[in-house]
Amino acid sequence: MKPISLYDFYDMFAAARSFAVVGNAGTILSYDNGALIDSHDVVVRFNCAYTAGVEKQIGSRTDILCANIGKSLAECPSPATTLQPRCVVHFATKTPRDGNCESDTFAEWVGDLPALITWAPDLIGIAQGARTRQLTQGTYALYTLLRLFKVERLFVTGFTMYQPTKGTALKYFGTAVAKVGIQHDLDKEARIVATILGVFDGDLQVTPEVQALFSQYAGNIRLRRGFLGQSGGANRARLLERLCGRIAWQLIRWGFAMRRSLEERSTLDFRAYQQGKKHKF
Repeated sequence: MKPISLYDFYDMFAAARSFAVVGNAGTILSYDNGALIDSHDVVVRFNCAYTAGVEKQIGSRTDILCANIGKSLAECPSPATTLQPRCVVHFATKTPRDGNCESDTFAEWVGDLPALITWAPDLIGIAQGARTRQLTQGTYALYTLLRLFKVERLFVTGFTMYQPTKGTALKYFGTAVAKVGIQHDLDKEARIVATILGVFDGDLQVTPEVQALFSQYAGNIRLRRGFLGQSGGANRARLLERLCGRIAWQLIRWGFAMRRSLEERSTLDFRAYQQGKKHKF
């Protein structure tokens, strides 16, 4: 790993004016947006993303790879041998003293790529709600990039916060969701991301699953016609699918609220569950 500073990172992309931020939801494989994604000055991906074999759907270029500090070769191949991004970025929320900060295995996973490890930003001017957990790397990336660079054109796809959508809301490279309700407050984070996109005053384009998620919180996000990957009719979910999705997402939101209530009223240790330990009462 070749550590770089925030100033080095800025210099790398200071001239960029268009960004494609590609999340990992399985819905991204439903669209042939590869050429559109690669047409942007900077393409941003996350964690164990890959493009081999699906370039038509999600493009082939990667300039910035944002990744969790827990990534290791045991989980997925090094991006140095797959995506070959210009740099890897991690927004840190923990120190080695806090535990679960595997800097050595992360460095091995990054390989010889330039890497920026910087503190996660304070989301100034963004309402946080009753959030008690760290945000995802995707949310930190959206907030930081839109404030650090002069972004005039933004394309966002593959962000669902695990909301049930037409197709699948799971990651396109796997189905593991065991830690979703423990590490993040996705019900609150969906509103935060909607706010971040809602205040962006440039040319914003999103795919239908992103529109479906964020319209709940920020109203209708205006889209440029012709860049949705499919025709409008093909993207309209059937009434039953939409009803089931609304019910499932409401159950998810209730689950987060119940967890927060239990944490405030008892000594139930949800992080012990994450680490495979017994609950402490």
